[in-house]
This record gives sequence, structure tokens and C-alpha cells, in this order.
Amino acid sequence: MKCEVSVIICTYNDGKYLDGCIGSILNQTYRNFELIIVNDNSQDTSEKIIQSYKNKRIRYIKNKRNMGISKSRNKAIEKSSGQYIFITDGDCHPEENWLEIGVNYFKKNDCLAIEGQLVYNEDGYKPTLEDRNVENLNGGMWMTANMAYRREVFKKIKFNSRYAWGGDRALALDINKIKKIPFVQGMKVYHYKKTRNVSEYLKETMRIISKVKVLKNNKESGMPIVLYPKFFLVLLFPPLILLEFFYGRIKNLNDLKLLPFVWVKAVYLRYLIWKTAFEEKIFVI
Repeated sequence: MKCEVSVIICTYNDGKYLDGCIGSILNQTYRNFELIIVNDNSQDTSEKIIQSYKNKRIRYIKNKRNMGISKSRNKAIEKSSGQYIFITDGDCHPEENWLEIGVNYFKKNDCLAIEGQLVYNEDGYKPTLEDRNVENLNGGMWMTANMAYRREVFKKIKFNSRYAWGGDRALALDINKIKKIPFVQGMKVYHYKKTRNVSEYLKETMRIISKVKVLKNNKESGMPIVLYPKFFLVLLFPPLILLEFFYGRIKNLNDLKLLPFVWVKAVYLRYLIWKTAFEEKIFVI
């Protein structure tokens, strides 16, 4: 008998969080689902954790080499059987009624996909500069830490592996051209707290390359011409960095160590934006 829902997790070196993620999915109030886990050739304890579960709902796929998030998700979708496909990440944990709320919304509304609320760490938590903050509190972000799709979507559209990051946003923009994706606030997923050092803070900047490429292919989507305006202002007027104190984002020594690199990141970010825009023949600031 086919399951009505397929839940997909693609994981790479999420061993620290994976047990909580899998456990939260297996404890869902809605029960007619399968769980497909794609291990993208992790080098940590991920495989050991996954294989420790003997639950019949779990289907485990291990990539022989690192394929990237988009190819891994497409692979999982091909192996899935559910009418509805829910996606989250290995460093997240959904609330126990996540699937129930999502499935009920699909059955009552004519939509191709839905996005849910993504909360960083816990309700009311205020991230500091060292936090690798990933949040979607009001919709319009379309992050696959908390997205669900009707199966029919993937008969015509797939995650675009051309984008190292931002494949979820590119897919959502394609879907929105057909039918608007609603935001279901009650469908909630929590993202585990993660911190970053200077190297990781600057490395995150590389994601802008994919964002510019997504912008090029979706010019009519209303995406902003000025990307990351906060960093653009910091580039023009470096003392604005001190506003991090005003907003309460400097609370410990690690936050303080990162502070001088906000301007460095602003410079590097703008360099990558303009370089990629020139290569892609698109105007952005």
C-alpha cells in the first residue's frame, strides 16, 4: 500500500542533529507516511545514526560521492511514492503536528505547494552575530527546511542542480508562475542552534553567486535589484557596523571577534555580486 506522504531529508554531516530530526518525524501525529533519507556521502556519524533506526517507514539512500543538495533531492523524489512530498533538513526538527497540518491544508485548498514557518532555535530567541540564523517567520522565503509539494509538481519541474545554493527558491519561483504558494504559519519547523567562526561567516558569502543566477532567470518575479542592502550600506558607511550593538547582536566574545569582519564580508559580497552579474549579463547593485 502506497503512503499518502513522503518525507524527504537530505543530509550531509548533520550527525550532531540527525537523531533529533528523525525522531521528531517518526513521532508525527499523522501516520500514513514514508521517510526517505539521502546521505550525501557524509564523513561524520550520520550513517551510524540512520542505521540505528529499524523503523519500516525509513528508506535509506547513500550517495557514493557528494552530489549536492539539488541532485540528492531529485533522487529522493524519484524514489518516493507519496501524493504529497514534505521536505526538511537534517539539522531541523518539525513539531509533532507538522504533517497533519500540511496534509489538511492541501486537502482543503487548491495549491501546488505550501511553505511553513521556520523558527531558529526556539520561539522568541534573538540570534546574535555568531548564530548561523536561518528563519522564515512570515513567508516568501520558500526554504526547503519546511516546504511541501503535490507530487504533480515534479512531473514538469525539478530542483535545478545548476545552483549550488538557492535551488529551493528557484523551484518556488517556477511554481509561483503557475499558482501562488501560500504560507501556512501553523506548520512549524525548528532549526537547531548553530554558531559560526570567521571562516564560516565569510564562506557563506559564496551563496550569493547562485542568488544572482536565480535572479537572472526570474527577472519578472519582483526580486530586488539591490541585493543585501544592509551590507551595501555598511560598505558605503562602515561605522554602521556598530549598530550590531544597538540591535543586541553582540553578547559574547565570539560575537565581538566577528564584528570587524562584517565590513570585510560587505566588500567580498559586493565583489561577488558584481562579478557574477557581469558574467551573467544582468544589472544588479
